[in-house]
Amino acid sequence: MKERLAAAWDHVFFRPAGPLGIRAARVILSAHALWLLLSRPDLPELAAWPDVFWNVAPSLLRVRFGMLLPVIAERGLFLLAHVSLLACLLGLRPRVTGLASAVLLYHFAPFEEAIVGLPHTSFGGLTVAVLGLAILAFADPPAADAAPSPEHRWPLALVQLLVVCGYFFPMLAKLRYSGPGWFTGENISNYALGNWGITGAPWALFVAGHEWAARAIAAGTLLVEGLSPLALWWPAFATAFAGAAVAFHAGIVLAVGYFSPGSPLVLLLIDWDATDRRLRGRRKRPAGA
Repeated sequence: MKERLAAAWDHVFFRPAGPLGIRAARVILSAHALWLLLSRPDLPELAAWPDVFWNVAPSLLRVRFGMLLPVIAERGLFLLAHVSLLACLLGLRPRVTGLASAVLLYHFAPFEEAIVGLPHTSFGGLTVAVLGLAILAFADPPAADAAPSPEHRWPLALVQLLVVCGYFFPMLAKLRYSGPGWFTGENISNYALGNWGITGAPWALFVAGHEWAARAIAAGTLLVEGLSPLALWWPAFATAFAGAAVAFHAGIVLAVGYFSPGSPLVLLLIDWDATDRRLRGRRKRPAGA
């Protein structure tokens, strides 16, 4: 049993991998975080809001994330975050710029949630970027022509683990707080109808009025979230799972009206080495073959 567990651990975290996966992870994480920052240009201005708005955030939490700086300092740090993310995206001193980006994102990620009293930052979409860029900062940046190595696998595997947890843990939370009844057509119908009055999701009334559609969504949610850990074990499944997750998030937008800012991070699960091999094979294939 111990040998099997050790073999499984090595397969997930230390099987030889090419350099493209870890390089793609750096680009995806940097681009995604930069996209989110660009969509929130006034984020540092929250520091100038009156204290009455910040009273909902515990003082120790504000100290923990450094939310005590004047607005002029926040503006400077916000600009620096953009510069460091762009440099990391372009591969300029990726370990230094990646770590700097992670630290700056750690500071800014909880701003919106803290000021409204939320106990987490996952809805902001920057949690994986903070941890992922920090992980990559401790990994040697591989050359484009580097041979497959376990050193190219473990950083990517840790980042992928973060993505998988974003699917698997919500399923555990549903089972813990709602029970198996969450994954029923009746619950999905009620959920779609209840949110329709708030979001006006285009498919909400259809889902609420057709039991088969609600049951299909319930089953699909259970499968996507419950099978997500297999993406760490089976590269071919990981790529297929990424496609299923895209459909999963599109369905949430259409049926419920909620968009997850972290949904583009499913690209981290794609087997980029296999994709590169297929593309190279097609380029080498003679015309008309």
